[in-house]
Amino acid sequence: MRPETHHAARGEGRLTTCTHRHRLDGAPAHSYALHGGYLLGSSRTSGGFMSWGAPGRGRWITVYAAPDHVYMVVNGVRFDTSGRTGRQSRWQHDMRDPGGHVARHPPGL
Repeated sequence: MRPETHHAARGEGRLTTCTHRHRLDGAPAHSYALHGGYLLGSSRTSGGFMSWGAPGRGRWITVYAAPDHVYMVVNGVRFDTSGRTGRQSRWQHDMRDPGGHVARHPPGL
């Protein structure tokens, strides 16, 4: 059985495709956001973010990556595709335990 695919617009008319599983781990949303800020050249999986950028927490942006999930904190606000209830925004002020995730950041940020 072929996995369901999802096409999302990405800068300059290009498209990125991901499987249903990757939509659930948040990587496409984070790739899209970082690409829009000229901080990422191409889409990554959650595991791919584990070696992206520079190690450790950043001053303004920190990406927390694990093999099956990614979230980021931008200026003290968490962008996460999981852990929200109801119609809350993906941007959340409550933090989560980063256990099992590695911290990475865009150099200089």
